[in-house]
Amino acid sequence: MKWLALAIAIMTASVLYNGRRIRAELSMMGEGWDRLHPEVKRRALKVLEQARAEGLHVGIFEGYRDEYRQRELMGKGNSWVGDPNNSYHRWGLAVDFVFLDKLGRWTWNPDGGRATWEKLGRIIEANGFEWGGRWRNFDGPHAQLPLYTIAALKATYQQPEETPWQSA
Repeated sequence: MKWLALAIAIMTASVLYNGRRIRAELSMMGEGWDRLHPEVKRRALKVLEQARAEGLHVGIFEGYRDEYRQRELMGKGNSWVGDPNNSYHRWGLAVDFVFLDKLGRWTWNPDGGRATWEKLGRIIEANGFEWGGRWRNFDGPHAQLPLYTIAALKATYQQPEETPWQSA
């Protein structure tokens, strides 16, 4: 039984949110959490909290993406940007919220289908994100916080990894 308690402790972390500590399951924070802009992190935690209050079991599947991962998704047709550095994920300004099934596995097909995505999308937008579910090519998981334009980021930094929130 001690190994179970240890596993649970490892799988959770205390996260500061709006001046108070909340517990967030690390398995729900996805890839690239540490490389996200602090404001994206703050708002993403708020989305998770509000989604749970609405009965939606979601996590952050992916945040920051390195160039290799972005090119991989482009090659599979899962990303529509022509240049990897045109993705807000590369700049730490986007996250993909994905549902978890009853066994805690990622699922892109939640109970309730499109209506469930719409419910999550309203929460995402209420927290200041642009939601990919409004795009011509529906991207329900995607939420980006355009604090800067891609053009301005490229003009200021040679590569996404040079931004203050990623190089710290």
